[in-house]
Amino acid sequence: MQPLHGDWKKPRPDFPKVHLVNSIWALDDLCKENGAPRIIPGTHLRPELPEDVLEDTEATHPQEVYLECPAGSIMIFNAHTWHGGTINYIGSRRRVLHGLYVSADGVQQQDQRKWLRPETALRLNQAQRKLLGV
Repeated sequence: MQPLHGDWKKPRPDFPKVHLVNSIWALDDLCKENGAPRIIPGTHLRPELPEDVLEDTEATHPQEVYLECPAGSIMIFNAHTWHGGTINYIGSRRRVLHGLYVSADGVQQQDQRKWLRPETALRLNQAQRKLLGV
């Protein structure tokens, strides 16, 4: 069980600017029983984080919606929206790929320069380097 969270932890003096966009690519069918992610619609419009206002960020939220979908679906949402992973009660596969898109003036969650091999860097053109921030 993942607590409800927003992916931007820094102060937001420029609220409601969107700093991050999240994508979840379903490789398997996702349902509530196998741990589909949950999301609280409209919370991207709140300047605070769930841990600042909720007593228990792992508890059921009265407005939560499960992102249930068939394999091949893509969920895209403002990453300031409160969301979290849930428990797989039935044990079926629920593989997903996550993509997080950060504004150009933001800081990436992963240090791409650290993980980029020199031989891969040599194959990137200028536009690709800019897109990846390397």
